[in-house]
Amino acid sequence: LTAEELRKILQAFGYSNKHAISPAAWALFTSAAKCAIYARNDGLLNFQQTSLREAVDVLLLNSLTSPSRARHVTTFENPWELQKFQFHSVLTRGFSQFPCDARLVNELPWQLKAAADVSGLKATLARPEVFVKMWSNIKDLRFVVDFLNYWKFLTREECDVVETYSGMLDEIARSLEETEDKTSTQDTSETGDLAHAENHGIADRILRKRPGSKYAPIEVAYVAYLIGIYFLGLQEFESAETTLQRALKVSRDVTSIDDVDFLCQVHKSLGDLYFDWRKLDKAVGYYEGVLKTAVEVSRYVNMDEVMLVAIQAHARHRLASISIRTTLNSRGFSNFFTRNDKSSGKKKDNSLALVPQTGDQLNEASRLMEIAKFEEGKGPLCHTMALLAVCEKRLDDAELLLNRAVDEMERWHGPSHPAVATILQDLARYQSYCDQEEHDITRTEKLYRRVLNIRERKLGKSHLDVAETLLELGCILQKKGTRDSLQECRNLLQRSVDIRAEKLGMYHECSIEVRKILVQLA
Repeated sequence: LTAEELRKILQAFGYSNKHAISPAAWALFTSAAKCAIYARNDGLLNFQQTSLREAVDVLLLNSLTSPSRARHVTTFENPWELQKFQFHSVLTRGFSQFPCDARLVNELPWQLKAAADVSGLKATLARPEVFVKMWSNIKDLRFVVDFLNYWKFLTREECDVVETYSGMLDEIARSLEETEDKTSTQDTSETGDLAHAENHGIADRILRKRPGSKYAPIEVAYVAYLIGIYFLGLQEFESAETTLQRALKVSRDVTSIDDVDFLCQVHKSLGDLYFDWRKLDKAVGYYEGVLKTAVEVSRYVNMDEVMLVAIQAHARHRLASISIRTTLNSRGFSNFFTRNDKSSGKKKDNSLALVPQTGDQLNEASRLMEIAKFEEGKGPLCHTMALLAVCEKRLDDAELLLNRAVDEMERWHGPSHPAVATILQDLARYQSYCDQEEHDITRTEKLYRRVLNIRERKLGKSHLDVAETLLELGCILQKKGTRDSLQECRNLLQRSVDIRAEKLGMYHECSIEVRKILVQLA
């Protein structure tokens, strides 16, 4: 089949009636299927299963014999399923001997899942090198998607992901302590391996380790950082905080100037954690850490290597600062232009000085993206530029950039992606200020309802982002003042406080904020 024929087949099966086949969806499909489907010289797409199956038959399955003893198998009921289980067991033993490369990560977890070996699958995913290979491989999202699907399966089997990876981190941290206690008796061959690994990235060093090898402090910090990012995505905030703080402590003690980009990433991740956890005062502190680190090392390394992270942290830092002073998350931008900075009890924010020529850097990044045809990055870049424009009170520029960011993200991801909803909500916040001046909030309400619809369908009805949208939409409906709008406002706010109480706790400041608004409406 050609690519166009394959699209027509998907349309015939009704796919396009429910989902637009966006460039991002097509790129993800071709990336995920590239090991199974290849493009021939004549432009046709073809499958590789036949040749692969024949090779496996010849090399492995023809040598199978019947089991030497009876096996207690409950998952497989008929003889053919028992034979399939035997096939998967043989392949599992074979792949478990492979080094930790793409082949092992592709095959071994899948064979374990196909054999219903829950404990084996859990143990494999808890190997540090397998976890790093699957979760840190941003260039190949197949591994990330597979990782999430495997854990969805394990969660149904009552496996605890937090307990699993917290235990994994404790184990490699113990090996670090043992290494520090026995440095004088370290094996010379292992020392040579570590010295040779200095020429590679942190992830590469971990992937090259042999079973039983010791971990350097920066490697432990990197694993802790990846675990913290995963926990943050699960909204396990306390566990994420523990692991990310652990990563920061270890990396702060041992990081060289060459690893400063990683240190910036840890600081930014902690800022993002507290930002999502609605602890904005702590978020500001860690975003400032990114900015200060970037400036301090600019004398020793190329600033471009850390500038992108610094600019992203800069934008969220300013947004978090405004949120502290004006409760931006629930009130929009309305009070930002009238309240005095001293009202927050903090000194005036001067973080713009920490990242020089921020606007020039962003404009240069935009120019380079145009030259490189880097379509995927245009939306996030415009969004960052828009947030900075809001912080600097350049409202006309902010509206233009927010609308452009929405257009770019919709063109790449499609109209119903959570990333699109994030920018739409910022656009709604901006419009809530403008509409308040015009005494017309209809267009803002429509935007919030679209955001709520996307987030409920894509993230689930109990996600914290949904609670945030419920609160902001409720405040918009409160301004309408009609009986129906006030009743809907109460219902939305009650849902918001229920979600926040469950995720953050009943006495968290964000939960208390919503309860206060509900009391005022009573």
